[in-house]
Amino acid sequence: MHNGMERITLYIRTTKTSGSIKLRFRLTEGREIQLFHKSEIEADLSDLKKFNADGSLKPRVTIYNENLSAAVLKEIGAMREAYRQMKEKNIPLTAQNFETNIDMILDPEKYHADGKVETLLVRFS
Repeated sequence: MHNGMERITLYIRTTKTSGSIKLRFRLTEGREIQLFHKSEIEADLSDLKKFNADGSLKPRVTIYNENLSAAVLKEIGAMREAYRQMKEKNIPLTAQNFETNIDMILDPEKYHADGKVETLLVRFS
């Protein structure tokens, strides 16, 4: 599925026993690299109990939150892609760069908006 040696896991650190939390993820590669990602995914703790740390469903789970599962997989995919691009382009593996790259993958329109605005301004000047 991927050739890198990185591992991405859900990083759940909460003292809450019920209710919802915003999901955090952790990417590790070897001993040197550890990057965290705070997602916008709100998840109910009761739903989270059905998932393994790597975002897969636990064995014998048949009823689960499918939207949450899809969101987790999408987030992990974006993290993996952001990490791959950073390594490929020799972008420093900092938390800030990692968050920005993930955001660019998940929400590309946000980053192209500036260019569009300029071309419209140029057209009317």
